[in-house]
Amino acid sequence: MAFLANLLGKMEKPPERDPVVEALKREARACELAMRKEEEQEEALLTARSAKEVESFIKSGATIKRFPPMSSSERAIVHTVSAKAGLYPLAFGDEDASDRSVVVFKQSVRPSDKDVELMDRELPYDQCLQDLKVTQKRIAEEEAADRARQKGLGAAAPVVAIKPSAKSQRIAQLVGNGAAVAVPKRSEGYGMVPAHLRQDKRSLEEVERDMRAKRARKAEAADTEEVENVTKS
Repeated sequence: MAFLANLLGKMEKPPERDPVVEALKREARACELAMRKEEEQEEALLTARSAKEVESFIKSGATIKRFPPMSSSERAIVHTVSAKAGLYPLAFGDEDASDRSVVVFKQSVRPSDKDVELMDRELPYDQCLQDLKVTQKRIAEEEAADRARQKGLGAAAPVVAIKPSAKSQRIAQLVGNGAAVAVPKRSEGYGMVPAHLRQDKRSLEEVERDMRAKRARKAEAADTEEVENVTKS
């Protein structure tokens, strides 16, 4: 026992805690808890407000509800509330800008999966619809021309004037009209395979639009999952 007491007496004592440092740590923890509580309150208020707007929309005769531009975390809450209510939410607008917003559809007017893939949802909603109509018309005309060729009607398919899409117009502003007009023309064939023999009938522009749409859906899913995780924790 004497040996242990002597050994313990020779050991260095732990340094004393600085009361100033400890006070600063306590203050920092208190601020962090206060900020977290404030964020939770704001999230609860936004969830309640979104739920109220969604409920009012469901009871109304409208089929489409446009929410104002909001942050990604706020959009995720609107997505979650709308989906739980049986609605179909989609976000439109530039992801890197502050004007991206959520548009909620009732199931009776929800876009088809094919239309969603064709949508350039980096555009505002109204402009996206105009671009979608142009794309749908062009696809229908191309399919009609392919059917005519397959039936061997003999008559040459009429040359269809393609209205420049929103992307082509942006390219025209950057590199000139010639390059913008060449975008759909370059999409008519892949290598040595004729356009009417391709298995994938999409143009390069449509493939790029599909890739952007998939990236946007992944980003929205990640936002929604993050909000759900925070809510659960």
